[in-house]
Amino acid sequence: MSTIRAIFCRRHHWAAPLIRLATWSLWAHVAPIVEDEAEAVVIDATFTYGVARRGLPAVLASLSDYCVKEVDCPDPSAAYDFAREQLGKPYDTRGVLGLALHRDWQADDAWFCSEFFEAMLAAGGNRRFVQQAHRVTPQHSWMVR
Repeated sequence: MSTIRAIFCRRHHWAAPLIRLATWSLWAHVAPIVEDEAEAVVIDATFTYGVARRGLPAVLASLSDYCVKEVDCPDPSAAYDFAREQLGKPYDTRGVLGLALHRDWQADDAWFCSEFFEAMLAAGGNRRFVQQAHRVTPQHSWMVR
């Protein structure tokens, strides 16, 4: 089985403690590492940038508390292609609020971090949850291989 790598972090912005509290999670953010041409990059969904591509060294240098985990993915190429297709889409602020309030307010054209990560894995052939991706937190993503 092929794998992709993902960064799980506790602190990546001021709202991280609130996210961890609201989701009962060890982690506030999950960011897939995409093997892009000759370098590894991160393509993830953040409140500040929406879905964006950032250099892996810069991302790791900005984090003080993180872990990199390998996750099963039968077709990493398809997962990476999906991630690239989402570049420029906005952050799913309403979806995060809905997650905290147990409501389905997910936008079809916007992403929050764990929703994006699980959709990327599903595109690569590893649909890990029966529930909808908009109900998945970074902790859920951490607990399943």
